[in-house]
Amino acid sequence: MTTRIIAAGSNELNAAEVLHVVRRIVGGSVYIRSMVSENITGHEDTDLYVCALTQREKMLSLIPPESLVVLDLRPTAEFFIALSHIPAGERVYIFNSNDRFAKLMVKMCRDYHINDIHFEIIAYEDMPAKQVIQKLRQARYIIGVGHLVDKEVLLSPQYSSYLRDDVTIIGCVRMATMVSACELIERMASIEGDCLNNTRLQRQLLNSLAGQFSDTLHAVNGFDASKNKQALTSMLENLETIIKQAAHKESH
Repeated sequence: MTTRIIAAGSNELNAAEVLHVVRRIVGGSVYIRSMVSENITGHEDTDLYVCALTQREKMLSLIPPESLVVLDLRPTAEFFIALSHIPAGERVYIFNSNDRFAKLMVKMCRDYHINDIHFEIIAYEDMPAKQVIQKLRQARYIIGVGHLVDKEVLLSPQYSSYLRDDVTIIGCVRMATMVSACELIERMASIEGDCLNNTRLQRQLLNSLAGQFSDTLHAVNGFDASKNKQALTSMLENLETIIKQAAHKESH
């Protein structure tokens, strides 16, 4: 049986990002298509809906919880390393379609002890156009999800003419956390009638863990350990916990 999945997002770009992340986790063994959440009725011909954390409430107003997997998408370590090089005291603008993920990004930066820069949000779909333009004209540093701060949106003709000549733009690639990736694989196993010690599902789980582990190693190599010891310790402890949980499930 081939699992059918709908990747949902607040707009087409975000839905496409979720689709890409799902494909990276489960490979080519599923039939997957993307949809904007506003267009979802709950009556689509699918086995499972997948969305990012910021779309959970919207999706749960449309479909039952058992039909939904929520992926916790977070920037890879390279993004936080780049932010750590921004001079202290600078104002950094987070460019996003809405303020939900932007606020979450601020929290993640604080969790990584990036405390000496100031954040301001540009929610381009929710703010009046004049306010968006005003903030873009002021911005020396702009950060955000990669496809939103590239030619698709920020560098499109709609906004690029308002950017400063000396602006620095830092985009991030987002990946699912190990916990949420494992949840997706387990839900697929339930739909397909498999068990967790099935060879194919083991391979999917290990591939997902390997990708996340690679990001952690990048963080260890890139961070200044003397300044970020607490953040690194937390990352490695979380990694150890997830691997132990996966091993426990595999043995049952």
